[in-house]
Amino acid sequence: MALETGLLPDDYLPLLDELNKIAITSGAPLEGNLFYYHHHETPPNRNSVYEEFAPKRHNFAAACRASTHMLEIGINAGHSSLLALANGVQYHGIDNCTHPYTRPAAVFLKEKFGEQFHFYEADSQQLLPEMPVSHPYLRFNLLHIDGHHGIDYIRTDTLNAMRLALKNAWMIIDDTDYEDVANLYKELTEKNLLIADSPPEWKDYWRHKVARIP
Repeated sequence: MALETGLLPDDYLPLLDELNKIAITSGAPLEGNLFYYHHHETPPNRNSVYEEFAPKRHNFAAACRASTHMLEIGINAGHSSLLALANGVQYHGIDNCTHPYTRPAAVFLKEKFGEQFHFYEADSQQLLPEMPVSHPYLRFNLLHIDGHHGIDYIRTDTLNAMRLALKNAWMIIDDTDYEDVANLYKELTEKNLLIADSPPEWKDYWRHKVARIP
């Protein structure tokens, strides 16, 4: 599928091409992200985006437009970072750089976006608990949890990230097509740690969920 018209401004398309080139040059299989399916056989390009993730891309962009400061756990090859930056947020991303393309992608985005892009090479499980003290004035009104896919990691990242949230911040939890992740979202909303709600333009989609942090 070709990239949806209008998802990225025309002057951002060469940046997408460059991120794809970085991923290909690394020689490593590309982990799944908002644009491409996990280990998709076709080299990532504008005409090979995963059609089924179009609702994810739409929702992610909508949440960014409703926000100003974003924290993302897991930047992978920088595709979601680019989409967030295109929609105007001040972006902060955490990744432990397990994949060889992550660090050069982050360097590239920093060169292009300067102080709009901030990157922390770290294990989120270690960094997030420290950030309320090490970065006492840094708070976010959008958080995207898309790091390690083990449910214990997702739970820990979610709870730790909440400590960095402004009141009524949006939180997107990815991979709710997996039962244990969907159950975590249900548990947190039932306990009123998250309030089921959605930003303007969000369309309900089973592969990820959004809520407000009260």
